[in-house]
Amino acid sequence: MNGLARVLIATVLASAPALAASPQAEGFKKLTGGQIRVAFAGKTFSDDTHFSNKYRAGGTIEGVSMGKKITNKWKVAKDTLCITDKFGELCYFVWMKGKDAKLVHESSDLILEGSIK
Repeated sequence: MNGLARVLIATVLASAPALAASPQAEGFKKLTGGQIRVAFAGKTFSDDTHFSNKYRAGGTIEGVSMGKKITNKWKVAKDTLCITDKFGELCYFVWMKGKDAKLVHESSDLILEGSIK
């Protein structure tokens, strides 16, 4: 392989986007609907910086997001956690490792990360 070919290959590899590891590859386990309910009802999901939300057993969320008080709704639909705010409903697959949680939006790259207390 000549020098130019090596440079071209190195350039292509260096410019390729890094692939994010899947939650499963990081040791997280995907929760079922029943497990989601147990994990969130009556508990607080927070990243300790941007948001801290208490998931009430009755289906409401009370908390703070980016310094503002919020009141939203939550429910479990099939094996997803669905959160409704003033903009509409988003549903997430829930992955857990210990107290750490990743909420992965069902049809985009959106991931919310935090811990449950």
